[in-house]
Amino acid sequence: MENIRSIFDNQASLIIVAIGFTVVLISGELDLSIGSVLTFGMIRFTYHANHHGLPATVLLTCVYGGLFGLFNGILVAKLRVDSFIASLASMIIINSLCKIVTRNETYSLDIGKYEKLLDQFASPFLGIQGGYLSNLAALVNAVVVLTTLFLNFTRPGRNVYLVRANERTAWFYK
Repeated sequence: MENIRSIFDNQASLIIVAIGFTVVLISGELDLSIGSVLTFGMIRFTYHANHHGLPATVLLTCVYGGLFGLFNGILVAKLRVDSFIASLASMIIINSLCKIVTRNETYSLDIGKYEKLLDQFASPFLGIQGGYLSNLAALVNAVVVLTTLFLNFTRPGRNVYLVRANERTAWFYK
């Protein structure tokens, strides 16, 4: 059981990214820049976590990801650039930004500041000893369930499926 929990805990960020990537794929598009955005986010998270508080760090990291997503979205939706080409260009740009921001130096997180928080995420879900889930794994599972509910039971979620099937029909469905 410890192995299953360890797998969930170690892959939590990738699972959440994969959920977002799945939504993009369902809409009939492709995003090659997702790994670069994740890398940039981790670099900036590490920097801000060492210099600012956790709420500001999380907010800024989400803003960076949102801005890159907005940039790709404008290229694909408004300027009609193919998603493969747009995200490939974004990937190259973001990789270059990573090198510029880090100046090819290694960043490391000051774990001591966040040791208590990390222990809470790693602790057993609802305090159930020997269970399959940690609090972090439960959070990941909640994101999976909420995304599934959003895609299947809300109008914007169903529109994601419609855009792939027929973009013109999706406009009438709104």
